Amino acid sequence: MDASVAQSLARSAEMEPERRLFTFLEDGERESGSLGTLELHRRSRLVASWLGRLGATGERVALVFPAGLGFVPALCGVLGAGAVAVPAPPPSPSRLARTLPRLASIVEDARPAAILTTREIAAHAPEWTRSAPSLGRCRWLSLEDAPEDDDPAPFAVVSPSSPAVLQYTSGSTAAPKGVVITHANLHALSKILAEAKRYRPESVAVHWVPNHHDD
Repeated sequence: MDASVAQSLARSAEMEPERRLFTFLEDGERESGSLGTLELHRRSRLVASWLGRLGATGERVALVFPAGLGFVPALCGVLGAGAVAVPAPPPSPSRLARTLPRLASIVEDARPAAILTTREIAAHAPEWTRSAPSLGRCRWLSLEDAPEDDDPAPFAVVSPSSPAVLQYTSGSTAAPKGVVITHANLHALSKILAEAKRYRPESVAVHWVPNHHDD
């Protein structure tokens, strides 16, 4: 068994490089993009190598992404760097008074070394940090700025018992609380879901909950 999701991706890229893994439906019906195994592996390695050079290995990295395909290579890249992913919801401009404190609470508790997001969201960082100073103590990184590299470093070797994800509760009734999910936990959950839903290589699943939500 592969020790991490990233290592499973690397093996799949060798065995099934042309296989489509993810398709994003912009409005629930219109396809606006897709990711195949080889491209996801390439982009994830770029992110992992970049984070490794920045010293994020062994650290926590918050993932603040809207719905879309960008979250996938970001997550795999964080895991591939040997860092711990902390998915968190991006603040909503129309509900900033309610949604910004939730992100700030997660960041204050998790103390990530960096916040990985999109350029569009990162552009709001100076404004948000005035209201939530804890956000200013993290390094903000945009996925689009991950440097191209003809030979990115291989994914880090991790222990199955090492933390992979720090999953936070919704915070609807109290401050968000984090739950540690190990690499072994992720593999066990994937196996249980595959068996319960009788997934086959040709199966197609529709996923609609937010990136930061538990499934």
